[in-house]
Formats: sequence, C-alpha cells, structure tokens
Amino acid sequence: MLYSNCKQITGHRRRRTSMQDLRSGSVICFGSTVDGDFCVDTVLVVASAEPWVPSQSDDLLVDDAFKTCTGESLTTAPRDRHLRLTLYRGATPDNPIDDMFSFIPAQRADEGDPRFARRAIRLPGKINAASKQSTWGSKRHLRISEVRDAWSAVRQQVLDHDLLLAVAIDTPNEMDSGELPESARESC
Repeated sequence: MLYSNCKQITGHRRRRTSMQDLRSGSVICFGSTVDGDFCVDTVLVVASAEPWVPSQSDDLLVDDAFKTCTGESLTTAPRDRHLRLTLYRGATPDNPIDDMFSFIPAQRADEGDPRFARRAIRLPGKINAASKQSTWGSKRHLRISEVRDAWSAVRQQVLDHDLLLAVAIDTPNEMDSGELPESARESC
C-alpha cells in the first residue's frame, strides 16, 4: 500500500504539513465520518518514506496505476507538477513494524453483495469523528506501544464486525463493464 499526497500540502501557497514527516511505525486510519461515526476504509502502517515529485513519478518503483492515476493527475495543475511530497510504503504481514501491518477492511468476493457497509471504529482519544480529515496524530509523537495498542484496537473492531483484513488488492487489467447492484446500506 502507498500513501503519497493527500493532506501533505496546504493552502494557496502550497505549504508542507506534518504529514510529510511521519516516522516508521506511524499508523494512518483513512476513512470518513458518516452520521457522526468514523468509518475506516484503510489502515496504513508506515514502513518507509521517500521524497517524490509528481513530474518525476516515472522514476519511482511503483506500478503503472500509481504513475497514471496519482503522478500524472497531479501534473495536470501546473503549480503542483514540482511539489515536493513524501511517498510512504505500508508495512506488510511479511515485513511488519512492531507486529503491525497495513490492511483494508474487506469481505470475501463470493459472499453475495460486493458492497458492504463499513463499520464504525471507536478509539477515544485517538479518533475524533467530529474532526473531519484531521491529521491530529501527525503532530504528536506517541510511544510505539501506544500506537500498537491503538492499531490492535482498530484491527479487532474490524474483525468483530465479521470483516477480513485485506493486505493486497490487485489492480484490474481492464474495467468490468458490469454494473454494481444497488446497495442496501443505511450507514457508512
């Protein structure tokens, strides 16, 4: 898993944020707030970081999907072509950081409806659902044991919702022209 640019630059002057200075072992919970609850869709554990510039994304050791969807899309705005950003690579189960690895809450593809409600994650003192798109933790350095405990709590809550931990998702070779059925979801 990769994290490359969101919330790393702010304002019209394109100033760098603390999201460019994460340490190995940092945990990022990507998600959204729905009806007052935080619903996680990706948990990235930082394994490594490297500087990158969108106009030079062809030089990165990444797949074509990243080069096209992220690198090339950022170069469409002239002021963003030469932004200095940080590319983070996520820890894996084979190469974890303090027993932590990146994952996506998922369900088996052969279990009925391909769409499913993301479940609320509650982590008092760490995740504030009222603070949308917060980068609170990037400004505070926590002990690795505290980070690991928070990661474990998020992981367990995902599993408690009868979801799986997806650790790799292949990029499709071509778009499936089939339509997804209408979702019966009522939240998240």
